[in-house]
Amino acid sequence: MVEHKMTTYSTSIRLPESLKNDISEIAKYYDRKPHWLMLKALETFAEREKTEIQELQERSKLAQIQRENGTLKTADVAIADMRNYVAGLK
Repeated sequence: MVEHKMTTYSTSIRLPESLKNDISEIAKYYDRKPHWLMLKALETFAEREKTEIQELQERSKLAQIQRENGTLKTADVAIADMRNYVAGLK
C-alpha cells in the first residue's frame, strides 16, 4: 500500500478526564496511540455528518421542486396516504 503525504495541522482540545481515560484504554486495546483513535473517531464523525448534510440538501432541493410543481404533500396527507396503503395490505 502506498502512503500519501498530506499536510497535517496540530490542534488542541480539552477532554474530560473520563473521556481521556476511555480513549487511552481503547487505544491500548488496539495497540495504538490515543492520537490514532481520536483521528479515526473524528474522520468517522466528519464523514457521517457530510453524508447527512448532503442528504438533507438533496431532500431540500426535492421539496423545493415539489413545491414549485405543486406535488409536495403535507405531513397529514402523507400520513393518510400511508395509512390507506397499509389498510389495503390487510
